[in-house]
Amino acid sequence: HFNIQTLCDGNRAFLDFFGYSDVPSFLAEHECICDFFIEREGYLSTMMKGKNWIEYVKENPGYSHYVLMKKGDKEHVFSVSVNEVHIENDKIYIASFSDITELEGYKKTLEERIKSEVAENLNKDRIMHNQSKSVQMGEMLNMIAHQWRQPLNAISASAISVSMKLELGELGDL
Repeated sequence: HFNIQTLCDGNRAFLDFFGYSDVPSFLAEHECICDFFIEREGYLSTMMKGKNWIEYVKENPGYSHYVLMKKGDKEHVFSVSVNEVHIENDKIYIASFSDITELEGYKKTLEERIKSEVAENLNKDRIMHNQSKSVQMGEMLNMIAHQWRQPLNAISASAISVSMKLELGELGDL
């Protein structure tokens, strides 16, 4: 079974994030960086499918791995990768954490904007569809009115013709 013996090193960003001056100070209070993991679905946990998080990430290189950690009252999202290095007979695992909190914020903002734009476009489509139906209805009413006007015009013309012939005395008594 996989076992992490100790944290060997951490860069300045690691130490600054957690508020420690050096690795021994960190190790005096914590066994693993995973002490800071926020357990939430979709993110790495200390144990993943019965395996330590490092082993899980190492064995699933084709996937993107993310972890949530809290600093103060703000949650940070990190992209995580693990590389295995062999030095003499020892295996050393190098875990890289990239803070993508700001990118995730942009992603959420963009997703919200896209949803808003899609909803707005659907609304415009509905309005255009209703306007199109109104135009079609108007055209249909115009065609119906035209169809009614033709016989009415013919009747009106015949009535005028009969009326004029009657006035001119060209019609006999009925």
